[in-house]
Amino acid sequence: MRRLIDEPRIRKCAVLLVALVLVTAVIFQRQTIAQALKEIGELSAATVVVLVLLGVLDRVSRAEVIRSLLPELTLTRSEMISDVGAAASKGIPAGGPLATVLRWQLARERCVPGTRFIVMLVASGVATAFVSWGYPLVATVVDMAGRDSDLADLAIVSVCAAVLGGAALFWLLMLRSERAHLFVIARSEWVVARWPAVLGDVDSAASDRDLAALVVDEIRNGLRTIAGRPVGLLLRTLVAQGTGAVILWVALRGLGVGDELEVPEFARVYFVAHILGSLAPTPGGVGVIEAGVTGALVAAGVDTELALAGVLIYRLLTYVMPIILGTAWYVWCRCQRSAGLPQELGVSSVPSARGAMPLTRRAGMSNSSTPAFQTFHALRIKSFATVDTLSEMTALPPGGVQPNLMNMLEADQVQFCEASDLWQLTPDGRLAYPDLLDAELVSVETADLVSSYEKFLATNSPFHAFCGEWRLREGDVNDHRDAAYDENVIDRLAALDAAAQPLVVLLSGVLERPQPYAERLTRSLTCLQQGETNKFAGVMCGSHHDAWVELHEDLILAQGINRSAERSF
Repeated sequence: MRRLIDEPRIRKCAVLLVALVLVTAVIFQRQTIAQALKEIGELSAATVVVLVLLGVLDRVSRAEVIRSLLPELTLTRSEMISDVGAAASKGIPAGGPLATVLRWQLARERCVPGTRFIVMLVASGVATAFVSWGYPLVATVVDMAGRDSDLADLAIVSVCAAVLGGAALFWLLMLRSERAHLFVIARSEWVVARWPAVLGDVDSAASDRDLAALVVDEIRNGLRTIAGRPVGLLLRTLVAQGTGAVILWVALRGLGVGDELEVPEFARVYFVAHILGSLAPTPGGVGVIEAGVTGALVAAGVDTELALAGVLIYRLLTYVMPIILGTAWYVWCRCQRSAGLPQELGVSSVPSARGAMPLTRRAGMSNSSTPAFQTFHALRIKSFATVDTLSEMTALPPGGVQPNLMNMLEADQVQFCEASDLWQLTPDGRLAYPDLLDAELVSVETADLVSSYEKFLATNSPFHAFCGEWRLREGDVNDHRDAAYDENVIDRLAALDAAAQPLVVLLSGVLERPQPYAERLTRSLTCLQQGETNKFAGVMCGSHHDAWVELHEDLILAQGINRSAERSF
């Protein structure tokens, strides 16, 4: 299935299908576009300029929310992610899942780890919920201060307060309760057991329990960091959500609506109608928001024709334009990628005209790898890596790694994210890897690996058990306050490492690549014994776990083993 998805023709067909669906969604909005443009023609030039500026602010503010949570992205890429996602969710029935997939695809191309993408989705969603329900609560309370309240006012205040209170309680429970934490880990095991490659930035060699704990911990820690400093995110979301209301207000004023509509009453009816529309089953609340906002404005004293005209202009700028822009972004981005061109500023393009270094074996060296293949292979194992990390994995100096990456970049086999200083294989690179590996192993007797590999597997299960004991103690997260407990686990790891080191030597007699693992395992164990607790089972930090699971993956690739069939996680 994976090879089918990676097939270039399949990928191109999928891209064309998505583009066709998005273009169709734009075509369906042609009547709304024509009617809105007709109403805009009745406005003054100054009002049109203000509306255009507000429309730009609406798109940029939403992109800025994403960029604040994923600072390695440029504003251009954040805008692309925001608009493409909006186009799918607003223009396609039940387009929410597709919107998430497209956003993830665009973020992953810029080396954003899966866990951080999830943090962005959750944090932005929670902030949007707080702001969306907080707006009508505040607006209604302010409006009630100048008049007698009625039953509708009390209902709005009660519902909004209950939703906000429940959301805050749920947020606190999920971030602070250890019982909830373990519950989520247990449920996540089911996901990672069936889709272990979804989060490619987390090593798939871990057990389901270990991988679930790693993923949940990283997401939880990311959300805790944001929850500790929520003001910036909430203010950005406030601007993003409030800009739409200002667009409608300016449109109504430009059409001639006057004192019959006061600001507090407008804010109250707008956000209540908007919340009801967001709960509608139609994409983007189409039909529901138009009818709800228009009806609420008429009930507030606005002329029916003026209310409808204002809503048409508002929907053009906040509903139709994101679909148009998102479709254009997606088509342009895919065309640029197909042409092998840089898709935005801040992303490296081909730096020179040097020819690609052949990734073949050196004559007369039966178990030796070229530096070019060592670099390629290390990046295949690591998924995302800096030059220094690749240098550590290959035992090549950084100056020996960089030229190989440059040659691979010319061949469109890798891409570089300047913001995070990470290299990553492209789809073309992943497709090229199996053939390069076959050429690498052509003169290697992989049968010679079997005996040592079976002995390695005998140590693999205890190792992952030790990792579980290090992370969890008696069912709770290990806070490392019990020095005696930690020392006992470290001592057993040291004994296991002593048994594994001779195996690495034996494996290195068949393949050259395993040699650096011995030093990496020794170095991480020494750091661990000196008090660096993350060097046991940390992820992407030079830990013992990093080196161990990468060695395991290396041996699996060399022998062509099906990991799922072997169940050797």
